[in-house]
Amino acid sequence: ALGWEQAAALPAEFRGTELDLIVTSNLIRTKETAQPLAESRGMLPLVDEAAREIRAGELEMNSDEESIRIYHETVEAWSRGN
Repeated sequence: ALGWEQAAALPAEFRGTELDLIVTSNLIRTKETAQPLAESRGMLPLVDEAAREIRAGELEMNSDEESIRIYHETVEAWSRGN
């Protein structure tokens, strides 16, 4: 239920933001999440077969500032090949 509520809120959250493209992975859940935003913009999401979620391990579902910082630092290091 929370995921549906969050997806329904996306059009309002992105109001005033220009979007050229909406990309999802091939997971049904990601397509369903993008659908309200895509419909509000008259767009069709692009499915990227290579897109995958990153598991956050012990940081999963944490919302404190330190966990968020560590997660972002880790993803950035990973994307640089470290």
